[in-house]
Amino acid sequence: MRISALLLTCSLSLTSYAQGPVAVLEVRPSADSELGVDLQTFLGDPEPLVIRLVSEGSSLLTGPSPLLLLCDDVKSADSRALSDRVRSAPSLILEDGSLIDWFNTLHRSKRATRLLHAIQRHSREGKPLVGIAGGAAALAGAGVVLSSELGEIPRNPHRDEALQVRVGLGWGPPTLIDASRWGADRGLHLMGGPMRTLRLMERSYMKSAAHLGEGAGLIYEPIKSQIRVIGGGQVLFFETSSGHRNRHELRGGRVSLLLRGDILDLSHDRLTASSRTPLLSRATHSFNKFLMEFASSPTTKPTFSSRHGHLLLRQRDDTQIIKAGALARPLRAEFDLINSP
Repeated sequence: MRISALLLTCSLSLTSYAQGPVAVLEVRPSADSELGVDLQTFLGDPEPLVIRLVSEGSSLLTGPSPLLLLCDDVKSADSRALSDRVRSAPSLILEDGSLIDWFNTLHRSKRATRLLHAIQRHSREGKPLVGIAGGAAALAGAGVVLSSELGEIPRNPHRDEALQVRVGLGWGPPTLIDASRWGADRGLHLMGGPMRTLRLMERSYMKSAAHLGEGAGLIYEPIKSQIRVIGGGQVLFFETSSGHRNRHELRGGRVSLLLRGDILDLSHDRLTASSRTPLLSRATHSFNKFLMEFASSPTTKPTFSSRHGHLLLRQRDDTQIIKAGALARPLRAEFDLINSP
């Protein structure tokens, strides 16, 4: 059985029990940053248990947090001592690694290890769960992986893609999570950007995707089916529906620019913008500036071009028009992605 099939099986068998809030972050924040402050508020007291997945050295599961778990060390992941520490922890953080690394470490001979069951129970009891970098991809509905990690023979050698999407454990946001600096040591940052996120969503037939900008994170509350933005960065949330795409085009999509404190209700497609976070002073990325230019003059129907295709924006019912000097929120639009290679 291929690793992709195993990931799907794992996702389908474990997602329905998650009840506790789950946060996904692109990088480990400093304590005095906006993201660090929001994360501490989310976790509360006492200190969380941190499990850091490492690619070299050996597992270190005794002593204070953070605990070090060697990638592919399923014997340590299956130890009763580690699962007991997870079950007694008030909150849990999974750091580093990649989606594939976490999956290979959490499974042994095609069965879940004690650590995986302990994390599942932790979430089911309503305790906070956090994924950082590769840990975020593993907890979310899907994440970005390197094709070389999969060990699969490409079906079309003429379209050998460097990046692919694979489903995760599904306890975090039920969407594709793409962080701009995720896996910098693996070279993924060289190909980052919102259009890459959108292209990966379109190519993998995901219904939604979130591009986490630098210093941004998401908190997903499964019971309420809503996500909330934390940190000082920006999150671009893309959505689409079935029947609006073909091989090179995606029609009738939706894009939302989310900032700190914004809450997106996934069940009712409703965005509640934070009154504390202005928009104009926070847009630094060229794609976000493009969105704001559209909001200031939505009748122009602008186009954003990149090597991933051309994005055409249209006004939707809840698009807020920004007038000179105004700080209107939220910013949402419809889009068509055309000529996507």
